[in-house]
Amino acid sequence: MVTTEPRRRDDRGASIILAMVFMVVCSLSVLGLSSSATNDLRNVAKFGGARTLHTAESSTMDLALYQARYTPSTCPVSLASQTTPIQLTIDGLTIDVWCSTISTPLSTTSRQVTLYACADSSVAANNTAAICSALPDLTVKATFNDYPTTYTAPMSTECTFNCGDAMVVNSWIFR
Repeated sequence: MVTTEPRRRDDRGASIILAMVFMVVCSLSVLGLSSSATNDLRNVAKFGGARTLHTAESSTMDLALYQARYTPSTCPVSLASQTTPIQLTIDGLTIDVWCSTISTPLSTTSRQVTLYACADSSVAANNTAAICSALPDLTVKATFNDYPTTYTAPMSTECTFNCGDAMVVNSWIFR
């Protein structure tokens, strides 16, 4: 008669189950990290587009401020009387800047200029001063002192030569 030994209980099966649980947990962790990385990559592209727009608008606004500072006729007294905007295309984005001026020649703040920047495509092809000023992407208010340093008496007329001796940007607001 053959006798068999009783079966011993050991941990061989338990170690396989623990290994499988470990692999599942690691796989879920990698899946979560890859999902987060994909979302971050999508955000980078969106922020890049906004940064490009802000850079183009800021650059065009700098050009418009320069023109308004040294050539006062660039920005008329009435926004409605400006027929063509100051326009610049940067990285394929065309930016229009419309402006108006409050002139006070007897004051040391001889001109107060308000400028509105809009991406040309943001207000369609019929971009006008009224449309852009109602919902601008960037609004800048600047004050100019047109008195040359050698000229101290109040000017009775608008400056036409050597204008823009001093400039203060009062506000620079993105929508």
